[in-house]
Amino acid sequence: MLEPAVSVRYTVLEGKHLVGTVFEGNLIKLSENGAELQSDHFLTPLSNLKITLLIKTEDGTVLDDLYAKVLDFTESDDRFRLRFTGTSPEVAAALEQLRQKGIEN
Repeated sequence: MLEPAVSVRYTVLEGKHLVGTVFEGNLIKLSENGAELQSDHFLTPLSNLKITLLIKTEDGTVLDDLYAKVLDFTESDDRFRLRFTGTSPEVAAALEQLRQKGIEN
């Protein structure tokens, strides 16, 4: 579990196009290849997402180049398992730092 959870904003993609509605949620678990997202918005398995991490970086970089596919939902209807499908080096570094921090806790 990530403590504290990482706040995110995300948009569902249709093909390569953003649907337009921005939703909010939290990454509550993180692995090398994916995460568990908690959100009040129901996500259909196999949906593609564009995610922005709402964390502050030292240089003010916006961490919005994270793409993921919804694999399924957990026993709880507000938690979804994601597999990362693409990211920028900056986002990958931030995720690794968060993951390492979570391992230490």
